Parts: sequence; structure tokens; C-alpha cells
Amino acid sequence: GVSRNLVKAYFWLTLAFEFGDTGVSELRMQLAEEMTPGEMAESLTRVEEWKRDKAIPDAGGAPLEQPSQDPPTEPSRDQPKTKRPPRRRAAH
Repeated sequence: GVSRNLVKAYFWLTLAFEFGDTGVSELRMQLAEEMTPGEMAESLTRVEEWKRDKAIPDAGGAPLEQPSQDPPTEPSRDQPKTKRPPRRRAAH
């Protein structure tokens, strides 16, 4: 089998999250719970080095610190909910 490498796994999940794949968020948080602070720092350093080497600007997606262990909060009733734009139908 293949050995587990949390640093590499978190590296790839962070890149995916930063570039818009929000579906990896839960798995990324689960991995963070298993990682030491040193592993987390190594993984995030690799992300930054990869982006620098590829000349990729910050995607503005994921924060580059360890995910919060707090449960997600519900939107405030004072804040309007964001709506998705309507889906376009494919032309036949």
C-alpha cells in the first residue's frame, strides 16, 4: 500500500480549496486535526513556495492558516442571504 503523508495531502487540499474547490473543506479540516503544528507549517510553506515558483498570485480562496476548530456559524438574520444567479439552459 501507500503510506499516509498528511503534509502532502494537506498541501494538495489547500491548493484545491484556494482555487475554488469548496468540497474539500471538510476533509481539509479533518486532516488539520491530525497534524502537528510543525506538519501544518511545512505544508503551508510548500503551498506558498509552489505558488511562488509557478508565479501564481494569491487566489483569495482559503486562508493559509490552520482552519478554525469552531463550528460554522449561521448567517445573521440582519444579513441578506446571497442568491445564486439563475442557471442558463443549454441551447438545443
